[in-house]
Amino acid sequence: IVLIGYLISFVGFAVLLTPKGAVTIRIRYMAIYFVNIGTYISLPILWTMLANNVSGVYKTAFASSMQIGFGSVGGIIASSAYRFEDRPLYFKGHLIIFVLLIVAFVLVCVFVAGIYFEKKKRQQGKRDYRLQSANIDNMGDDHPHFELTY
Repeated sequence: IVLIGYLISFVGFAVLLTPKGAVTIRIRYMAIYFVNIGTYISLPILWTMLANNVSGVYKTAFASSMQIGFGSVGGIIASSAYRFEDRPLYFKGHLIIFVLLIVAFVLVCVFVAGIYFEKKKRQQGKRDYRLQSANIDNMGDDHPHFELTY
């Protein structure tokens, strides 16, 4: 679902990155909605994916705060990317954010692939050696029987 949201945003950015006069202002305005819809679909799901795949109060709190903190950096980048000199189309700003969206798309794919392969190894018993640990009651998501989700 996250990737579908990003694909919707890609459509919006594809329209916003067209040259001046190629599409009407109404279509550009609609493209902004596509960008927002795609990202607003994705963010809560990403927060949930991370929270579901970490265990323990402190680890969950740290992971969630890091994820939201890195997301806030996007606001800092956006405030610098959309410059007054680039108006009215803000091509450079759209291009910068579009590239970051592509990076996010790739990172989500890597995250899901990592979970998939780790889950497969756990199902095959390749992580059962961890059960020999003296601290087995406090292994959290490192426990071989912890169920990873994507």
